[in-house]
Amino acid sequence: MRRATAAAHYRDVGVTTRVLGASGIGLTTILYEELADALRRAHRADSLATAGTRALAMIAQLDSLLDNVPADDFTRSMRAIHAQAARETAAALRENAPKRMQFALAAIQPIAEAWSSLRSSA
Repeated sequence: MRRATAAAHYRDVGVTTRVLGASGIGLTTILYEELADALRRAHRADSLATAGTRALAMIAQLDSLLDNVPADDFTRSMRAIHAQAARETAAALRENAPKRMQFALAAIQPIAEAWSSLRSSA
């Protein structure tokens, strides 16, 4: 097994283990943490396509979680942030410009940190 493949496999096992033991706040926190991690990895040129595509899928999943929440200012703000991150990620992939991932990460990182602090205080 190649080193990169083995690392990806063990990372996936780690995420699966965390997901199986989490619920509610924990699951949302994991999604945001994994999204931030994917955006960081996509920032490296050698991981752009794989991590960028993974990030787009996670953004879509997080946005779909808002379908069951009443439409209010918070929901609209979250959708706007998700849309901004998705646009930046898609542009980075389209232009083969990994440095653009910093803009998507800048949109997502504060949310990931906020969810992480919620999980810590729960």
